[in-house]
Formats: sequence, C-alpha cells, structure tokens
Amino acid sequence: MKVRAFLIALVISAAPVAAIDERDHGRTAIAERLPRVVHRGGPFLRQPAITTVTFDGDDPRLVARLESFGEMIGRSAWWREVTAGYCVDAKDCVGAARAERSVRLTRELAQRIRDVDVEALLEREIETGALIHLNRNAVLVVYLPPHVRLSDAFSPQYCGNGPRAFHRMLRTKRGSFPFAVIPRCGDEAETTARASHEIFEATTNPDPGDPGFRMPPGSPAIAFSAAGAEPADVCGLLNQDRHRTDESGFRLQRVWSNRAATAGTDPCVPSSSLRPYVALMPRVPGVRLQSQGAQLGPLILIDPPVVPPASLHPRRRNGRRLSVAVKRTWPRIS
Repeated sequence: MKVRAFLIALVISAAPVAAIDERDHGRTAIAERLPRVVHRGGPFLRQPAITTVTFDGDDPRLVARLESFGEMIGRSAWWREVTAGYCVDAKDCVGAARAERSVRLTRELAQRIRDVDVEALLEREIETGALIHLNRNAVLVVYLPPHVRLSDAFSPQYCGNGPRAFHRMLRTKRGSFPFAVIPRCGDEAETTARASHEIFEATTNPDPGDPGFRMPPGSPAIAFSAAGAEPADVCGLLNQDRHRTDESGFRLQRVWSNRAATAGTDPCVPSSSLRPYVALMPRVPGVRLQSQGAQLGPLILIDPPVVPPASLHPRRRNGRRLSVAVKRTWPRIS
C-alpha cells in the first residue's frame, strides 16, 4: 500500500468559547474547515411550549421526575447554551422555552404499538380529549410506559440496536404540532437524555420533511452527518459515550454549536473544561484515515491520546500550551 506523509494540526483547549484567541493558527484552521448547521428554509419554533405526556399505570415516581424535567429544561443553562446562535437573522432566533403543562392520559396502550398508532392517539386527544387546549407553540413530549414496545415501517422494534426515539410534525384539524415519542429504552438518565435530544430537534427542525436547521448536504458535512443531519445527531456520532452532560440532577444531550465551531473549540456543547478537545485535520485534501479496515471521513474528531507523547511538539504562549503540530505517516487510500 502506498503511503503519504501529511501534517495534522491538533488543538487542545479547555477554555470556554469566550476565552478563545482566534489568532491561533491551529484553531483558526479547524474553525475554517468545520461545517456549520444552516437554516434550510423550513419552520422552527421561536418560543417552544413543552407539554409532557405520560400514561396512567407508569411508575408514579418516574412520571413526577419526567414532569419536573419538562419544567426545568426550558429555563436551564443547557437550553440557553445549545440554542444560542440558532437564528435566521439577529432578530429571528430560537428563544426561551417554557413548560406548558403535564398531561397524564388514561388510555391503556397495547404491549406493541406502531408510530402511526401514537399519531392517531395524539390526534384524537388534540381534537376531543385531554390535549384539546394546546398552545400553538406546543411541543408534545410523549413518554411510553416500560411495557410498551414501539415499531415503525422501517424498524421492527425501538431500543436495543434499533432507534431510540423519534420526532415529527402532527397535522390535525386544530393545527400542526411537533411531537416526540420516547420509548423506555433504559433508566431515567437514558430517558431524559433522549428526551432532551428530541426536544431540541423538534424545536429547531419540527418538520423533518421541510427541514429547518440541519447540516448542509455534501462535503465537508458528510463526514459529520453519517448518524443524521440534525444538530444533536452529529454530536452523538462524534463523541460516542461522551455526548451527554448533567444539570439539575438530569442527564442531557450535547448539541452542535456554530458559535463553538467558529471559535475552533469543541463544537458539541456544553463542553467539559476538565478534558482537552482534540481535532485531527489532514492538510492533504482527499486523504482518509483508516482503522481496522473501516474508512473514516476526511475530518475526524476524537479523544486523546492520538499519537505517542514523544511525538508531540507543543507551541507555547505566555507559558500555556496552545497547540501541537505532529507529522505522521498514514496509509493512503486510493
């Protein structure tokens, strides 16, 4: 196999976005090449009103916690950070969210239901039942009980190796409302983390058929959007088991931030100040890194260590390590 040497710029940062020095070459190079989430012309919610929907017969303690989660998330520091910069223009942005109300439905669900069954149930409740007085900015967050197994036309079962939640737009005679369905794929932490993911995406991209905020199609975003083009999907792919954070006793999903990407820091926020952010940026166009036969994208974000410590040659400014330049030889994949 032919080999070709190329330079990789690694930027190690534990500072918040506000402290970034844009003149640093490594960070600037990364900022220039990181993709940005863009508004694709579809709808988004400016002031989402979160409505928590649960079912009688579920664990009352967990139901109470999920209702508290719905009240907390819209006023959290997490919400302010992950929605910052999601704007069409300076005066048209995703703004503050609030808890609308919590509804406990008395309908008994079958052990196996499809996504279209949930849609039909919600439509009935909106038109004649417990959800008849929805706010026009409502986001319905539907938590299925643990005994219910969810499927759709493409996935025989959610959870496990299948999907873990979904969101879409529900069109009724009383209006159109984004909704998210969260099956019970794990414990409370797994449930709230997945709910935060879907709440954010139901706000920024409420109708997947008419995209709001998403990664643009094609290169350079293609390496980032393999798991999905919506902003929370990207961070789940890049960070794997480090794509979540905690606030006020709840587990939350990290989300792509254009502001952080522009600064050349970890684009998945909130980011940790306790561990470095490392970005590998090949300087030879078209070169891809290969690991155990798996082809990876032209731009890879991974956790350290990436090279043996002896190979690092740090640059310093005022006594602080800012970046390192490493020369490595990698396989060239034709």
